Amino acid sequence: MNTRALALIAIISVSLAPSVVAQQADMTDPVAVEADIQQASDDNAAEERDDEAIECRNLAPRVGTRIPGRRVCLTLFQWKQWEENTKEEMRDTERMGLIRNRG
Repeated sequence: MNTRALALIAIISVSLAPSVVAQQADMTDPVAVEADIQQASDDNAAEERDDEAIECRNLAPRVGTRIPGRRVCLTLFQWKQWEENTKEEMRDTERMGLIRNRG
């Protein structure tokens, strides 16, 4: 019984060994690793270039003034952050309006 189990383990380990060796070869091959890193950096660079484009917008004037709004130039990433911050501030303001003072 023990010899059968050992023989089965030996057969399984021998059959799995080439795939493990192939995976290790991919990880230790400097050319393959460098190609993977280059591909990942190219993908990130394409995303960064889209967010780094500068867009100028005219902001609305302040309420109650005749002074026109100002022109603001930011990257697309910064505009997204600005919009998210504005939405969050509006949600906070709305929540504060729903809370009643106890007194």
